[in-house]
This record gives sequence, C-alpha cells and structure tokens, in this order.
Amino acid sequence: MRVAVWNVQSGGFTTYDHESHRPERLPNIGHALRMRRPDVAGLVDTWRWAEIFTEEELCDEFGFTQAYSINMEDERVEPQVGLTLLLNEPAECQTVRLKSRNAIKATLKGPDGPRYLYLVYLDDLSRAARLAQIGALLADIAQHADQPVMVMGDLNEVRPEAVPRMVRLLAWALRLPPLRWWRSYGPMAVRDLARPAVVSLLRWHGFEDAGAAQPRRATAFPRWRRWQLALAVDFILTRNWPIESYQVGSRYGADHCMVCARVGD
Repeated sequence: MRVAVWNVQSGGFTTYDHESHRPERLPNIGHALRMRRPDVAGLVDTWRWAEIFTEEELCDEFGFTQAYSINMEDERVEPQVGLTLLLNEPAECQTVRLKSRNAIKATLKGPDGPRYLYLVYLDDLSRAARLAQIGALLADIAQHADQPVMVMGDLNEVRPEAVPRMVRLLAWALRLPPLRWWRSYGPMAVRDLARPAVVSLLRWHGFEDAGAAQPRRATAFPRWRRWQLALAVDFILTRNWPIESYQVGSRYGADHCMVCARVGD
C-alpha cells in the first residue's frame, strides 16, 4: 500500500483570510496526488475544506473512492484549520480528540484483522501542547494491543538526530532583532524545536520511523521574513506494519514537501 502525507499550506488558498470558494492551488494538489498515486493520502492544513467541499466532491476532485475531512476545532488557532484523509482502501473513519484539537482515525481491513491509521497535526508553538496531544494519541493507540498502527502527519518537531543542527539554528536566530522574533514564531517556539520529544516517545512505544535513514532530509521550508528555514517535521511512523520504502517528494507550491512511503502486509 502506498501512503502519503502532505501539509498543503492554508488549504491551497493564497492566505488564511481568503474568501474565495475554490483554493487557488487546488490544481497543484490534484496534479501532485495523480503523480504520486497513493492509496491513502493524509492532507494537513486543509483550511475550510470541511465547509466548502462535500466528501463526494473531494473524491471527484482527486480521484479517490473515499474522503473524510474535518476541522481541528483547535482552542488556539483558526477552528477551520483542518485535516483530510483520502483513500482508495475501504475504511471506517472517525474524529478523535487529542486534548486541544481533533485528529482523524481510520480503521482499515488487513489480512490478519483491523489496521489503524491516525492523521495528526500537532501544535506548532507549544512543546507542552504537543506532549499533551501525543499523550492522548498514545492512550487511544493503547486500545489496539499488537495490531498494526500508522501515525502520519505534521508533528512540528524534528528528530533527535537533528538537534545539533537545531542548536546551530537557535544560536543564529537569537542574533535577530526581537521585533523579527515576534513577527514570526518567537524564541520559545524555536528553542522547543531543539528539545524534541514526540518522535522519541513514539519510538519508545515501538514505532518505526519511515524516514529514519534520512533524518536531516528537510520536509518543510517556512519563511521568517527574508529567511527560509529547512526542517524535517513531517512523518510516517508505523508499529507492526513493515515499511518497504520512503521518499520525500516536491512541494508543488506549498511550504511542505509530500512525504511518501510504501508499507507491506
């Protein structure tokens, strides 16, 4: 089975305050999905999609047999920031609450019983919020004992192996004038990037990181005023579900790359 996860950035709209009914970059998203042809695609930051598209329209637009789109209803960011799961595999989808925001859980049929896939988008500013969200996720996963489980999404943290690079980034960022900090993320958010915990927790609970062989391969390129950063924050992790291949694709106009993997039986 081919899977992909991609933060499409503001739902394909130019900005978060855009009033258009149809995202300007929707053709780019469709082209990218047709090029990669995943069986399951998890799209992150699908802003307003749950309001402006029906699930049938999403299937027609992207060529999938099933779609499930939700608002994250986060307590801190715009409630219309969402998640969308597209599938060509039969699945039962539901919304699960990870403390302060929603995530998607899909139950797929496997040869030896059900398999569980979670699409998540963790908090981008607060390490404490991310830890609370991943704790709620692990509590839900604990129901499924030794069944195959996949977690994919934008975790907003780097791998522990990337910490030395993040320390260098932090040393550089601290030299910026304070005004530039507060117009971007702020010093606490970047400091927390150099203290990752989410991936380590998932590994400790038996998850395999599909991109572990390329720990510093960037998947996100956010801009801080004139500066563009390169971070690896988008993940596909599995437990009891073998990973056969992994690839970081292109951005197709977004600020994140599509991350792809092939998983076996």
